[in-house]
Amino acid sequence: MAERQAATVYSVPYSDDLFQVVSGKATKLTWNQWAGLGYPKPTPGPTDYVRYPWSSQVFAVHFWSTPRDNWGWHEVIKWSTSDELFATFDVRTDVLHKLTPAEWAAMSYQAPEALYTDFYKLPWLDTLFMVGEAGTGGNAVTFDEWKQLGFPSPRVITSLGDGEQWNMAANGVDIIYRFDKFGYWKVVTPEEWARAGNPAPTMDLG
Repeated sequence: MAERQAATVYSVPYSDDLFQVVSGKATKLTWNQWAGLGYPKPTPGPTDYVRYPWSSQVFAVHFWSTPRDNWGWHEVIKWSTSDELFATFDVRTDVLHKLTPAEWAAMSYQAPEALYTDFYKLPWLDTLFMVGEAGTGGNAVTFDEWKQLGFPSPRVITSLGDGEQWNMAANGVDIIYRFDKFGYWKVVTPEEWARAGNPAPTMDLG
């Protein structure tokens, strides 16, 4: 009976992660998966090092197989709200970098992956909202989250949709803007209320 050939497992020089390549696609192995393969001795993965023109950092790229789609590379993505393009800036944290035309050219005009996520902003409010495909869900975005996403430009809209509420607080003074679909509410400032057109509160929360 022929002895089963040991699986090939690859290591990378910058971490303890191990990978197995099947049909040209690399998958990171868990400890149990590696154990299930019989603890094969890792082979150093095919690695090259590159630097983007906008970054002082050096990144590793892994050539698992010939097609570029199978390389361990940083993707170019496009959010659905604008024509801006972004590239992964740090593979460990998924920080994105907004590409200039020259930077995209330096990447040989790599085709972007379309992500059907929208970024919206109300004209009277500084908060940005991130909305899933076809309005399936959304949430307010913090400054740090917006920075990590590469500062995508939001589309300015006049309303987030059905369900917006302007409520009077229990103290009879503060006005609260609510959009429960996104789990969002805010006590608005007089300036924000004025920029919104002084909408009359429709519910007394007292």
